[in-house]
Amino acid sequence: IGNVSDDDYDVYMGVKNIFGIYENEDYRNLPWYPIKQVNTVNEIKHIILPKYLREMTACAFQYVQDGKTIYVPSELKQNVIDLAQIRWKSIKISKDNKWFKVNNKCILSKSGNKVYGYFGTETKVKIPDGVKYIAKRAFYYKNIEEIFIPKSVRKIGAEALQSLGENTAVIKLSEKNTYFGLENNCIYNKKTGRLVAAYEENGIITIPKAVTCVKGYISYSGNKVKKIIIPGTVKQISGYWYRGMKYDDSNLKVEFLSAIPPKGLDWFPESVISVPKGGKERYEKALLEAWDDYNLTSPESNVVER
Repeated sequence: IGNVSDDDYDVYMGVKNIFGIYENEDYRNLPWYPIKQVNTVNEIKHIILPKYLREMTACAFQYVQDGKTIYVPSELKQNVIDLAQIRWKSIKISKDNKWFKVNNKCILSKSGNKVYGYFGTETKVKIPDGVKYIAKRAFYYKNIEEIFIPKSVRKIGAEALQSLGENTAVIKLSEKNTYFGLENNCIYNKKTGRLVAAYEENGIITIPKAVTCVKGYISYSGNKVKKIIIPGTVKQISGYWYRGMKYDDSNLKVEFLSAIPPKGLDWFPESVISVPKGGKERYEKALLEAWDDYNLTSPESNVVER
């Protein structure tokens, strides 16, 4: 079931769901259209998928209103995880389904080792015990205020904890987790030193000293970032590491605590880069080299010494 044009490229690009509803770009006060179908679907309380259904497109139920229940049959495997993008009252998965199950309003692999997403409306979420892998974008753009990571988690996918709600989310981590560390509302990988998630506090992101590497697809949360503090332990920055962060680059201050710049340094020319005394020339050289690598015109100096 689903729209035949609903492929990976078309997801979230206005594809119609199975009821013929699509995102209306012409009228801001009417986000979904046609109105008749929207009103009719609003009256639906329970959705039971056919017993022998095996395939479903990613956007089959996109745009349906919150608070409905849906039953997933035993043979359905394809795109079940996309149901986590909708706020259901409940998702019931057949006990005979070989691939998925539900726990704490999270869609999990049948083994319980992997969490694919959360479909509830609660703002405090506890990832079930036994989960070892948080899938890519599992909690992407959910209005979550607090999320708890159990001791069993060993791997966190790209942007898995990206939560851009009205308030900055709080990350809680089991003290018994030996794979990840938590400091300054940031999560980092203890094994690799890589920054995994950075949640701003009062407009400031303070990267922990245990972090040595800052790469792309980090999870961010909260209001616009006004200041980022990067410790001297960070030796590498690369891969559009600021992607997904909310900030005003004309009013953003990036404060480095080391006079020696990390490898791969890049940033927008409007931002002010604050460095220790004696580091201005080094950072300017590193930035010019980065801009040369991108074949762009070198920006005016935006490096200041403290």
